[in-house]
Amino acid sequence: MKKLTLLSLFSVALMLVAASDSYACSCMAPSPDTPMKKLVVDAKDGSDAVFVGKVVSVRTADENLPAAARNYVSFSVLRSWKGVTTESVEILTAANSAMCGVGFEVGKQYIVYANKGEAEVLSTNICTRTRRVSSTSRDERYLGTRLTLIADRKQKFPQ
Repeated sequence: MKKLTLLSLFSVALMLVAASDSYACSCMAPSPDTPMKKLVVDAKDGSDAVFVGKVVSVRTADENLPAAARNYVSFSVLRSWKGVTTESVEILTAANSAMCGVGFEVGKQYIVYANKGEAEVLSTNICTRTRRVSSTSRDERYLGTRLTLIADRKQKFPQ
C-alpha cells in the first residue's frame, strides 16, 4: 500500500512538473437583449475596416513557430463600409481557433471586421463579428453607406 501511495504521489508530481501553460481563446459575449442594430453599429465603430469579400487564398506565415502561426488571407473585395477602398486586400488572423483565428475557406464570402495591429496590418479574430455571409446575414442592413472601390490597387503583405 505504501508503494502505491508513493507511486501515485510521484506520478502527480511528474505531471505537475511536465505541465506547461496553455491558452485558449475566450471572447466576451454581448448581452442577449442587445438589439442587432446596436451590435453592428458598435462593431463597425470599433473596427478600422469593414468589408464583404471572397477569399482568394490563405497562406501560413511563421511556419517555424507553430505557437505563433498566423494566416495571411487574400480577399477580392465585393463591398466595403470602412477602411478598405481597394478591390483586393490581405489581412492577418491566427492559424487556429484556439488562438482566436478565423478559419477562412477559399472561395467563400465573409463579412470582415478588422483592426490595424502591428505595423498597421489589418487583422481579425473570432471575437469580432467576422463570419461567412449567408442569406440570413443582417449586418449589411445596419452598416450604412458603402465606400467606392478603387481598381488595380492592392493592400498586401510582402512575400
